[in-house]
Amino acid sequence: MTLSMGLHALPPAEAVTALRNLQAYCLGPLLILDWARSPSCRLLRRLLELAERAEGSCYREYMTWGPERMFAASGWRIEEQQELDGLVTSWRLEW
Repeated sequence: MTLSMGLHALPPAEAVTALRNLQAYCLGPLLILDWARSPSCRLLRRLLELAERAEGSCYREYMTWGPERMFAASGWRIEEQQELDGLVTSWRLEW
């Protein structure tokens, strides 16, 4: 699953559905997210902003969470973290 959709045009109610689907399916038992080199983090945050607009402030709290807490809220644990020049470039996650 790729977060490459045009979120700027996504209605808030559809953002809620997309966020719930992302949390429910969450891409399989092991996942590598290229957080620093791809727009995934920004897209996820935009999705949360849109979801908040549709359902209220319950999503605002997610906006301040770091990656570990955000993944843990969906049932994921960071198994391995890779860095390049002091920046996290990817994580391997376990359900």
